[in-house]
Amino acid sequence: MEIVTTCVTTDVTTLGLLMDAPKPTKRLTWEDYPEPRLIFLRGKFVVEVSIPRSIRKLFGSGKGTTTNRRLSTGTSDIGLAKRKKLSLANEIYREFDKKQDEALQIENNRMDTFALDVISDLAQAFNYNRGEIPSLDPSTDYDELVKMKNKLDGYYQMMIDQAPTENQFKIALESMVSGIQNGDNRSEIIKQLSNNLTDGSHFFMHQNGLISRHSSTVVQSYWQDLLTVAAEKQGNNGVSIYEVQNLLGHASINTTKRYAHLAPETLRKSAQVAADVYSLAKRGGAVNTPSDRPVQSL
Repeated sequence: MEIVTTCVTTDVTTLGLLMDAPKPTKRLTWEDYPEPRLIFLRGKFVVEVSIPRSIRKLFGSGKGTTTNRRLSTGTSDIGLAKRKKLSLANEIYREFDKKQDEALQIENNRMDTFALDVISDLAQAFNYNRGEIPSLDPSTDYDELVKMKNKLDGYYQMMIDQAPTENQFKIALESMVSGIQNGDNRSEIIKQLSNNLTDGSHFFMHQNGLISRHSSTVVQSYWQDLLTVAAEKQGNNGVSIYEVQNLLGHASINTTKRYAHLAPETLRKSAQVAADVYSLAKRGGAVNTPSDRPVQSL
């Protein structure tokens, strides 16, 4: 195995590589939204819905101080206002959905960028394929993507096998405390810490950090999505559905077949509409879910 020799950085960003990967944001559904209420305001009945605290920052100035969304019924007749209440509440709920979809798209882009950077940096750190790194794209040969993932995943077990011993941790801790007490330069303390923790390992601290991040849920989910789409696109080019099942860890071949034969957009819309129908049924109201309604990512 060829390992690229890299000098130990003297900045605390080295330790930052060991931090957890970004976490996906939980998306609220219609069942999570508060009940609508009618209020009389400036001579007209208005439908008001409280904005859930977790998404208030998506409205107004972004500081989370906007607490309600209102839509006027345009009438002072209480009977007519009640008949308009549900449809106007649905309109507010769709606005909540849209704001979350926009925020989730930004979050998804951020996580995709994180995953791409980690995979690329890890491949470069170990000079994967002598620097000829395959494009992380569904059009790239499926076998090439699988080969690359397996190789990069393999570094994690190697890192675990070479993990510092209890004694190495003790020496590293004592050295760090001593350096701080002696007023040593911060960069020297970090360099010594890195040397103590990687003594006897084939990997440098920077590489260990990348390996740890590559094993994170965000990066592994990115790989799974990439390989699923690649298998779907290249399914008629000799890729076995059972290979896809084993690689993605599906317990049932039927799960893999659903991925291979149903378009992702269809899956997302079906899941979202089902959630809305269930929510509205519990409220006892009519279902109002147009086909172009924004949907959440699976």
